[in-house]
Amino acid sequence: MSLEAKFFVSIGLLSLLCVTLPGSLRANSVYTYTSNPYNFCSGTYAPSGINNVCPQPYALSLTIDTTLSREQLEDLTLNFTADYADIHTGGWPPGVSQIVGNLTPYVSAFSFTDGSGFSITQANATKYGFDVTTDGNGNIQSWVIFAEILPPGGTGPVYFAETQAGFDLGPTTAPYPLSLDFSLVGTEANGNFASTVGSGEADSTASPYQIDSSGQWMLTHASEPSSIALMLAGGGLLGLIVVMRKP
Repeated sequence: MSLEAKFFVSIGLLSLLCVTLPGSLRANSVYTYTSNPYNFCSGTYAPSGINNVCPQPYALSLTIDTTLSREQLEDLTLNFTADYADIHTGGWPPGVSQIVGNLTPYVSAFSFTDGSGFSITQANATKYGFDVTTDGNGNIQSWVIFAEILPPGGTGPVYFAETQAGFDLGPTTAPYPLSLDFSLVGTEANGNFASTVGSGEADSTASPYQIDSSGQWMLTHASEPSSIALMLAGGGLLGLIVVMRKP
């Protein structure tokens, strides 16, 4: 068999394997979220030493890589009551007894940042949950999302990030749609939360009321390689034909 024929056969077999893989392995959807700039900062998040003064551009950013296609993300409905109770169980920062959220099982990677050096990823998170309500195009309309890092020994640094929107998160008299984006760095001693090193939040229910909407989501889709696979499969079949016709 010539080198060219071997090449076509190998590519063809690989592409046929790609075609037979489940759709969730061949396509994914990525959500990115950017909150409003924080309107409250404390500790190391306020380097001037004056609480409530936030250096710009501190704002929570989140990237979520899912294994779901756009069609699979349509018309999801979260269970806010159950999620809120789970997230806010076990003192502060919140702890949960189990991973919650309708999107959580399909998150292949995520990353929280806020511009201060704060970072939580799927690789280092202790617990996390992603629960969303989506429209007919898979766009997120309301959500309860969090991630945390707790020290394995019960003593050490604590990191927490949370974003929520679309619910009554505070006083009903708040003049703007209710939303909250929050990040915290703290310490834990002997299994108990000890102190806040620094924190920041964008809260539509807290003064100053400078937030008139929640942050912005963007949804992108990785196209399924069906057409490429079919083309390569054709090349593989052509290679097989060449081989079979040789004496």
